[in-house]
Amino acid sequence: MSYKGITLQQIEYFLAVAEYLSFTEAAKKMYTSQPSLSRQISRMEDQLDVSLFVRSKKAVYMTAEGINLYNSLRGITRKIDQALESCNSISEETGLSIRIGCYDAMDAGIYLNDAIRAFKQRHPSVNILLERHSFKVLRNKLKKGEIDALFTFEFEMSGMDGIIYEPIYSHEASIIMSVDHPLASKEDLNLHDFKDETFIMLNPDESPNGYTGIIDLFKYAGFTPKRIKHVSNAESIVLTVESGEGVALMDNTVRLYRLEKFRKYELENGRVSSVIAWKDDNRNPALALFYDYVISNYKHALEAGK
Repeated sequence: MSYKGITLQQIEYFLAVAEYLSFTEAAKKMYTSQPSLSRQISRMEDQLDVSLFVRSKKAVYMTAEGINLYNSLRGITRKIDQALESCNSISEETGLSIRIGCYDAMDAGIYLNDAIRAFKQRHPSVNILLERHSFKVLRNKLKKGEIDALFTFEFEMSGMDGIIYEPIYSHEASIIMSVDHPLASKEDLNLHDFKDETFIMLNPDESPNGYTGIIDLFKYAGFTPKRIKHVSNAESIVLTVESGEGVALMDNTVRLYRLEKFRKYELENGRVSSVIAWKDDNRNPALALFYDYVISNYKHALEAGK
């Protein structure tokens, strides 16, 4: 090899890590130690002056440059020199597209609209397609590869195999009630005041993690809801609460169209994280460009606790 001293061994190591998204598994495949393989990948990145992988506490995933290199090298080892020279640039953006989903009740516009506008200024040729769905539909579409990325809550992605997610926004959770509810005029509310209330909740299969998390929160407060009324979607929760049929625990980004009809009780230490999530085997360069941008630009907001 002649380009910047990159060796065939380094390329083989790179392809192995890209396939497994695991330095440990790649090292096993290449019959070498994990530290040795990691050093070779780091040297390769230094020689190319790009980052090929992002190593986070949750997972290993590829940068846009890494995906570009992977797509060029896979099955075309005869053109390794040409592929290495092209990995630094993703200038050929014409024809790239990305499909993004978000939770249908989430007011994702508080961060998504600005992100898309700024991203389009930087990458005007990338076509962005947006769609809203329920928790369950979003999970299924992501698993099937029918959407490239989604914006949802962290509890939705926890424990899902083959999914990478990164927090990008943090916000409060509240118990909402009708302004006509007996507790709406009570001063110094606390969570235990709601122990005898009917809680309006999504059907458990719509968001199993979310359902369990809410029940665990109540148990931590010292009670279990005596009555739970299940509904099919977030809009039904809002409508049922507004009609005075109960109260509900909801994230503060859920859209309440008639705010004057509700009172909120914000939970202490009840922050919820929104995340961007994608499949670990998605090799769409437009996706990598997008999640790189979103994560880097919204990390500061998360750290500031906004």
